[in-house]
Amino acid sequence: MSTTCDLCSAPLTDPDTGLPDSVLLPCSHTFHYPCIEDEYLNYDFPATASSSTTTTIPAPLPTASNSFPCPTCHTLHNPLLATLHNEGGLQHSYNLGAHLAEEAYYDARPHLKRMRAFLSFCAEGDAGDDGEVESDAGRLVDAVDRETGEGVLHVAAGNARWDVVRVLLEKGADLGRMDNAGRGVLDVVREVAGEEGVREVVEAAGWGR
Repeated sequence: MSTTCDLCSAPLTDPDTGLPDSVLLPCSHTFHYPCIEDEYLNYDFPATASSSTTTTIPAPLPTASNSFPCPTCHTLHNPLLATLHNEGGLQHSYNLGAHLAEEAYYDARPHLKRMRAFLSFCAEGDAGDDGEVESDAGRLVDAVDRETGEGVLHVAAGNARWDVVRVLLEKGADLGRMDNAGRGVLDVVREVAGEEGVREVVEAAGWGR
């Protein structure tokens, strides 16, 4: 197995951490993840539909987007499966094409990328050091994951992010929203925190006043 990237020729480690950073394709060529990601994002794919301004995150991309030629030997991999070696260990048969297609889709649609980051913040509270994502609460309280139908309150409550739930309610998030499975926000609250949690959320929302 190669010890250097077939694109930049540098060792297959992260220069900042010294940890492994390699993407091995079935054709046996190996790359840094950022190198092959850059190749993918700059590849001349057929034109796609223009960006919309919807506040709903789209469903997953078609599997046809998963194909990609090796940057070195130009062998077409469809789907683009790879062996990843990074700080998380070894991952075999990872669908790299699907992951890169999703990243490219959101890079071309900044408003949707921001929305996805905001839903991630609602789930994990990972807004970054500058807290920019949290500041989007007023604009993105209506964000919905189209695949599940979950709104921001579903996501925050499902992950017991009660501080985020309160902020979202203050910003006008819809406590009555239903997901694609017919679950209301309070159903999720009840699953996670019981009836006491429901009472607290209802009180925070000002229902019944």
